[in-house]
Amino acid sequence: SWEERQLLQKETSALCRFLKPYMLVLWEESLACLETELGFSDYGRYCREKKGVDYAALKAEVAALLEATRDLYFDAMGAWCRERFQRPLADLTRFDAIHLLGWGGFPVPYPTGIPLRETLSLADTWGLRLDDLPGLRVHTAANGEGAAQAMTILLRVPGEIHVLMAPSGGWIDLESLWHELGHGLAGAFTPADLPVAQRELATDHSLSEGYAFLLQGAVLSPSVLTGVLGLDASSANRLAYYKALRDLAVFRRYAAKLTWELALFDGLDLSDGAPYAELMRQHTGFYHQPESHLFDLTPEFYCCDYLRGMMTAHRLAEVLAASCGPDWPTSAATGDRLRDWWRAGHAAPVEAFCAARDIAPPSAEALVRHWERVLRAGPPP
Repeated sequence: SWEERQLLQKETSALCRFLKPYMLVLWEESLACLETELGFSDYGRYCREKKGVDYAALKAEVAALLEATRDLYFDAMGAWCRERFQRPLADLTRFDAIHLLGWGGFPVPYPTGIPLRETLSLADTWGLRLDDLPGLRVHTAANGEGAAQAMTILLRVPGEIHVLMAPSGGWIDLESLWHELGHGLAGAFTPADLPVAQRELATDHSLSEGYAFLLQGAVLSPSVLTGVLGLDASSANRLAYYKALRDLAVFRRYAAKLTWELALFDGLDLSDGAPYAELMRQHTGFYHQPESHLFDLTPEFYCCDYLRGMMTAHRLAEVLAASCGPDWPTSAATGDRLRDWWRAGHAAPVEAFCAARDIAPPSAEALVRHWERVLRAGPPP
């Protein structure tokens, strides 16, 4: 309930205040080590040189997206919050966002007759029998035995890759599993004879995240929802609308985080969480605790990998739609294209990967057009 999430915010605020000094020391020591041991006094320059990303250009691109989608997002998200919580967005916090974006209380239930592992048969449609991939192991606990947290551990590429899933029930399990399968399958199809740097030593993970977001989106596409999971068209269209809104909300969250993180390492006080809370409220609408800022700070601007991954996934989906048809998630031809992409490894920069295949580079503008097309029509009844 909303009251329980308010209590959770209160308790975690106290915990964050208690633990904040330890997190602060960890970052201060890490930055000092980076300067004394590696000669980088500028954390941003270190990340640019390691990952090869033009953060200034990306910041400008996502800033344009944030501005272009502001009204679209706040109108749609405000309406969803009023429908779901009977409260305005201004009254809600990050914990409400987690509940909402985790499909909490969504009126279209996940089909109870289809266990999560049965959805792995979607890969059969693409000619990708998971049982025939000895390097890939998918571990799922019984439904309800854990949180919907999933991860992929690539111990040896392609020889030993583990996808771990502890489902809690609902659509978030499906998304989480197939997001991680995007990482796992890309690793499992990486040729063993590639140089180790191309197999296991990626510094920029945008391409791998692109595959992950691509499969996460595919499994909630209308063709899969109706053809594989058995939903009626009305329910599938409603789910697809809110999936687009959730994607926009997630993108805006990562964009806000990147904006704050770049500013933080460009001279802000590392101990001050107020700029973080202000930017997150400004761009997501949900209140974020200022005392939690260091617990939302990921090393090496990983939110950038998510942003670039989402843009990459949309571009790859456009390519698949053009070559395999609008229902590409359930097309057998999709498997051939995916295998071809995955066999290139995942260490190449996204831009180089696309250029080598005559694919237009990922862009935020393409995502904006997609969200406007889906969301301006409003939610299906």
